Amino acid sequence: MKRNIHNIELEIPNSGIFIKGLDDEKLTISLDLARFIQIYGDKIISLGDKLDAGELAKPLNPYIIYKTLEENHINNFNGIKIIEKVEDENNIIYNFNFGLILHAFIGNIQKDIDTIKLKKLKKLKKLKKLKKLKKLKKLKKLKKLKKLKKLKKLKKLKKLKKLKKLKKLKEAKAFLSHCFFSYEIIGDVATIPKIELENLKNDYGYEGKNYKSIFKKEVYINYSCFERLYFSNCEFKSKVSLHRIDGSNNIITFFNGIDFTNCIFEDEINFKRFVSGSPLPDSKYYNNEQNTIFENCIFKNRVDFHNSKFINGVYFTNSHFKDYADFHACEFEKTACFYGVTFDKAPNFSQVVLKDNFNALNITSNFYFDDLKVQIEKEYKDFNRNTQKQDKKPLDEFANDFRDSFRVFKSTLVKDNNALDASNFHKYELYCKEIELEEKKPKMFSKEWMDKWQLFFYRKLCDHHTNLLLNLKWLVITLGIFASIFLIIKINKYGINILDIFNTYGIYASSLGCFLLFVLAFFKCLEKMKAFVCVNLIIIFWVICYKPKIIFGIANLIGDNNYNIYENLLITIYTIIVGLILFSLQKTARKNSIMPN
Repeated sequence: MKRNIHNIELEIPNSGIFIKGLDDEKLTISLDLARFIQIYGDKIISLGDKLDAGELAKPLNPYIIYKTLEENHINNFNGIKIIEKVEDENNIIYNFNFGLILHAFIGNIQKDIDTIKLKKLKKLKKLKKLKKLKKLKKLKKLKKLKKLKKLKKLKKLKKLKKLKKLKKLKEAKAFLSHCFFSYEIIGDVATIPKIELENLKNDYGYEGKNYKSIFKKEVYINYSCFERLYFSNCEFKSKVSLHRIDGSNNIITFFNGIDFTNCIFEDEINFKRFVSGSPLPDSKYYNNEQNTIFENCIFKNRVDFHNSKFINGVYFTNSHFKDYADFHACEFEKTACFYGVTFDKAPNFSQVVLKDNFNALNITSNFYFDDLKVQIEKEYKDFNRNTQKQDKKPLDEFANDFRDSFRVFKSTLVKDNNALDASNFHKYELYCKEIELEEKKPKMFSKEWMDKWQLFFYRKLCDHHTNLLLNLKWLVITLGIFASIFLIIKINKYGINILDIFNTYGIYASSLGCFLLFVLAFFKCLEKMKAFVCVNLIIIFWVICYKPKIIFGIANLIGDNNYNIYENLLITIYTIIVGLILFSLQKTARKNSIMPN
C-alpha cells in the first residue's frame, strides 16, 4: 500500500528538531541528532560524564510547533488546520487534527569520524618528518619541540574523547529535549514578573494561560526519550503507542519518566516492553529520580504494559480502567501505586516482579464468575488468533495467569492486614481455579474432579464465604423445601384431612401471597431468587407456628419411633445439608477465618 507523504522539512529555530511533514496523515516531529550535536556539541562535552540535555535545549511544546507552522504559512493540509489553537479567557487548547509521531534520526554530521581519523594520520606523518629535523637542531629547540609534541598529543586526546562522547550520543538515537504538551500554573498569574513570563513563554510555550493538547488521531512515540514527557490533562481520541509497527519488539526507554496525570484515553494504549527510569550504569543520567505518573486517568479501551520495566516509582492513583489492562511480566523496582484504582474488567498481573512497595488499597473491582469466564475465553482467542502453532496457549493456562494476577493482589492485601479486601481477590482466584479445572475436564472422582465440584458448591452457596446474605437465602430455601416435602409425606400418610389443623384464613392469605410473588417474578418485577426465598419464608412461618420442632432435623428422631423410612431418610439428608450451610454461615460471618494461613 502506497504511503501518503506530505513533506514540510522545517526546523524549529536553533533546536535540531524538524517538522518533517505528514506521513499517512500523521505529523512527524523528529530530532536530528547530527544537527543537535552540531549546535550543542561543545556544551555536551562540558558536562563531563553526566548527560544533561535538558540544560541545553528548550523544551518541545505545542506553542512553538504551532507558531513555526503559522509563521511559514503551512499550518494547513487539504483545508484542515494541522494544529488548531482554541483560546478562551483562562485556557488554551491545541487540537492536533492529524496523528503525531515523535521520532529521532541521524543526518549528515559535518565532520564525520572516519574523515577525522584520516586527518589524524596525516598529522602523524608530519610529526615524523619533524623528528628528523630535530636531530639537526640545538638542544633548546629539541626541548621546545618535545613540549609542542606533548601539547599536540593532549589536543588529540581531547578531540578523541569528544568524538567518543558524541558518538555515544549519536548511537543513543533518543529524543533529547523535554516535551510539554500541557502546562499549568496554580495561583495568581498576575503576580509573576514579566521577565519570568517571557521566559516561560520562550521555554514552555506558556502565554499566561494554562494549556493542554487534544490528540484526535493516533500518537506514536517511536524512540526513547532522555528528558521527561508531560501529557497531563490531555485527551487522546485515538490509539497511543510506543510502536508504530504492531508486533515490534523494540524497547523504548523514558530515562526521566512520563507524566499522564488526569488524561482521558478513548482508544487502546500500547506501552508494552518499555522502560521507565534511567537504565544507564553508574547514574550517567543527571536526573532520573522522577516517577512515571498515570494518576486520575480514564482508560476507555484496552491498555497494554506487558514486559515493561519501571525503574522509578509508578503511580496509577484513582485511575479508571474500563477495559482489559495487561501488566503481565512487568518489573517494578520501586513503588507501584494502584491506590483507589477501578478495574471494570479483570487485569492481568501474572508473573510481575515486585521489588518494593505495592499499594493495592481501595481498589474497586466487582467481577462475576460468568463475566470472568467470558473475558478469559476472549483473551485466549485474541492471543491464539495471530500466534504461530508452537506458541499457542491452552485456555486453562490463561485461567491460571488470571489466577496468578489475583494472587498478587491478595498477597499484598494480606501483608497489609486488609483481610476484607483480600477475601474478594481470593474469591476471584477461586473463580479462575474453577474455570481452569473445568477446562481440563478431569476424570470422574479424581482429586481435581472433586475440587471442581467443591468450588462450584461453595460458589453457589456463599460466593466462597464472601456473601452472608446469599448464605442465609440458601438456609431459608433449605428449611422451606424440607418443610414442604415433610408435609407432602404426612398428607400421603394421613390423608388430606391433616390440613384441617391449619387456620383456613392463613392458608388463603399464604396462597394469595405465593401467587402474587410468582406473578411478580414472571413479569420480572422481582428477581426469581428473591421471590422463591419469600415463598419459603411463608412456609417457615407456618412451621414455626405449628411444629417448630422439625427445624432441628435429626433431633426429631431421638426417642420417637413414629417416622417411616422416607421420613427418616429425609430428616437425615436435611440435617447434613443444614449442617453444611450453618458451618459455611458462621465461617462467612467471621471474615478473618476465610483467609488462608
